[in-house]
Amino acid sequence: MPTKSQEIEVLRGAIAALGDDSYLAPCLRSVIYEVEAMIASDVFPVINLEMARQEVAASLAYAKQTRQDADKLMQDRMEKAAILEAQAHRLMYEARNRIESAKRELAHL
Repeated sequence: MPTKSQEIEVLRGAIAALGDDSYLAPCLRSVIYEVEAMIASDVFPVINLEMARQEVAASLAYAKQTRQDADKLMQDRMEKAAILEAQAHRLMYEARNRIESAKRELAHL
């Protein structure tokens, strides 16, 4: 019975032997580290492409939702910033008017 190390070497050798033009080699190469970790942990390696597709789809959906949430948050913050900017301009205008009014009153004393 081969050892874990020997099985991993057989897998690595198969990937190398298949070469870059192989249909299978890129797939195996993409999961080699997970398979090695499973073998090292005494977990039976499972290469389930449908599960991988589902995980990728879930990750993409999460990323899309996160982006939408971030965009909405940014839009909300920009709207609040515009409101605050308008309030600041109004307050500056009112302050300027009060200062000018106070100057006029002082000039008449």
